Amino acid sequence: MDIPPDIPPEIPPDIPLDITPPPPDPSPTRINQRTPNSGGTSSNTAVESGSKDLEEENRLLREQKTCKICLDAEVGVVFLPCGHLCCCVMCAPAVRQCPICRAEIRGTVRTFIPFIP
Repeated sequence: MDIPPDIPPEIPPDIPLDITPPPPDPSPTRINQRTPNSGGTSSNTAVESGSKDLEEENRLLREQKTCKICLDAEVGVVFLPCGHLCCCVMCAPAVRQCPICRAEIRGTVRTFIPFIP
């Protein structure tokens, strides 16, 4: 029995090796499922629904990353001891109580949120 060159030599040659690829998936995947709408044209309901879901998720993420004081800049300061991330670096110094839980702020930590495309 010949050992394929990509198998490490420490594997004993008497172990059967199944190197055949798995069969392809017999069920075809539907990417564009079109349904007629009232105007007589076709629309892709799955894509429209997915697009609306993504738009809503993007809106929520933008809202979470926005300063709760000025509603303009990106959050960048964590309040201690509560741990809430809700203010930008410009607004945080003026805040004495956490805007989320009203806990007294005893310290702050500058935070950087990486951009993930």
